[in-house]
Amino acid sequence: MAFLALAAALASAPWAMGALPIRSKSFLKRRPLEWSGILTIAVVPAWGSEGFTAWLSARAREFEKENPGVLISVREMNVAAYLSHREKRDLPDAVILPAYVELSPDEVFLPLTGSMPARQEALLAGQRAGRQYGLPLALGSYALMANLPKLDALQLTPSSAGEEFLAGMRKSGRGVGCPIQPFAHAEELLGRVGWLEGAPVQYAVREKAWPDFALEEKTLFFVASQREVRRMQSLRAAGRCFETALWLPEAAYTDQMLLYSLTRPAFSGHGADAKQRQKELAAFAAYLLGEEAQRQLVGAWLFSPREGLALYDGGPMAELEKTLAGELEMPNAYQKWQE
Repeated sequence: MAFLALAAALASAPWAMGALPIRSKSFLKRRPLEWSGILTIAVVPAWGSEGFTAWLSARAREFEKENPGVLISVREMNVAAYLSHREKRDLPDAVILPAYVELSPDEVFLPLTGSMPARQEALLAGQRAGRQYGLPLALGSYALMANLPKLDALQLTPSSAGEEFLAGMRKSGRGVGCPIQPFAHAEELLGRVGWLEGAPVQYAVREKAWPDFALEEKTLFFVASQREVRRMQSLRAAGRCFETALWLPEAAYTDQMLLYSLTRPAFSGHGADAKQRQKELAAFAAYLLGEEAQRQLVGAWLFSPREGLALYDGGPMAELEKTLAGELEMPNAYQKWQE
């Protein structure tokens, strides 16, 4: 009974940053011109999320057309710049960032309350001490991809035994290619494949060059985000890529959570219109989680956090998306990085 009462309270409570309309029909009604201001939003990109800022900017222009009087400024901000602005207490109205960047969201951001049309597993990544500070807008996922030409040369197939793969790695001098960013957590994905324990992992790959490292056939396997999966699919269709096989873990691991968080007035310099900004940001957040906006994520090669919404019809991206329909390995990110 206590759980049902809590669920009912959450479903009916207004958001701390304003009521969150989640019905798509509500977006078809033009609201009266009540406020004229600029909402400032910064995006701290995550590995594999290069198309996200363009998606967000396009949605901002749509929202402006449906809501005269509201202007939205979207710009990218790297981690160093975010931390600098955080220290100076001059952050934008809102920041969209991967959970691993912020260790103390309760200090910087207003907590969110109310019903959110997103998967409960995805919401966990934005929670700290039972309170919601980040709202998931998009998910990214990882997969292990096999280099089939190199496997063939070693007389191996995707169904070969783990011991055979390890022997092939020792023989060829090739192992598993991984990005060097510490937040990619490649070891956690590799840990799901028991036979890869002790396998040579090649990290000496720069962030934007490592897909080319894989394309040059320097590894037997490589850990790929959805960006690399889509890129390999496109290049292979154009006859410019070697053949790959996608291996999926039973549970999808992702640290690609992009979080929509309101900065506290003390960190953003909000004036007398702070409540109105919160209201407009809540409306924009609801718009971004609407089905139509989420379907536009296809162009950004990302996945939807909405329950039951599939973006891809077939191919490797659809296979990768299916792993998101099962269990998500997305623990409380804030707590995890403090331990």
